[in-house]
Amino acid sequence: KQWYQRRVRGYGTEKGKKDCGGSLFYMAMQNQCYTFTMFDMQARWVTSVIKGIVKVPDRNTCVAAIAAQLEENKTYTSPVHEILGQTKYMKMLAEDLGYTEQTDLSELFLEWARHKTENILTYRDQTHQSIVTKDVSILHPLPWVSVMEDSLESYIDTFS
Repeated sequence: KQWYQRRVRGYGTEKGKKDCGGSLFYMAMQNQCYTFTMFDMQARWVTSVIKGIVKVPDRNTCVAAIAAQLEENKTYTSPVHEILGQTKYMKMLAEDLGYTEQTDLSELFLEWARHKTENILTYRDQTHQSIVTKDVSILHPLPWVSVMEDSLESYIDTFS
């Protein structure tokens, strides 16, 4: 699995590819847990590099870091590894940015993965606690698998 390519300066000097001279940013992630939080952190990171706030290491250091990460990715053999790998990546972005808000959601995602492993048909019926407010989500009155209408109106009517 290719998890991410980070701090890419002039990536792609293999035969037939052009070196972008450090002016191209490619950031991606597959099988995401963090989704929009990660998109936000990646955008902040790229913006900070462009503004000169975050300094990118030299090209050789970047290429070596990518190679090391690709090797580590080969050891990710379960959802647990994937979640912990994404958490590590989020922490790395946060550290680069000096971002101090809570970004580690690994416990929440590990609980979600456990529920999914236990029963693929009921894992969406679980409640979870917000890391911000500590409130626990409302349990939907119907099992997820039986809800065929996904409009906002239908959702509101279910709780009326």
